[in-house]
Amino acid sequence: METRIIVDTDIIIDYLKKRQPGAELLKKAYLKYSIHVTSITVYELLYGVQKNGRVDLINRLLRYVTIIPFDDAAARKAAAIHYALKSKGMDIGIKDSFIAGICEAHNMSLLTGNLKHFNRIPSLKLLSFE
Repeated sequence: METRIIVDTDIIIDYLKKRQPGAELLKKAYLKYSIHVTSITVYELLYGVQKNGRVDLINRLLRYVTIIPFDDAAARKAAAIHYALKSKGMDIGIKDSFIAGICEAHNMSLLTGNLKHFNRIPSLKLLSFE
């Protein structure tokens, strides 16, 4: 059984805003898995709070997760994913390509509410609690 998962930015934001279904999904995941986020998610979260100055909130939250970096293996996977999708007119954007690359490089499933983007990558393992 898989014990480690990567949680996408949208689920973390839902949790912080107490928005469903993401908040409940993260609670369930926390009880069952070792929670990881990507360095891309760290960037997205910190960028998002620059205006309201809630960097402390994000820093506190990040103490409870493991951060997976965007390394050479992830860059190679992300480049292949991004090129394949873009060449088919199915681009999901660079940040989501980076997140997918990190997941694949580390052989980890992704918990996300953004199925519209990530379902386009057949090799990516997506986690569902449904």
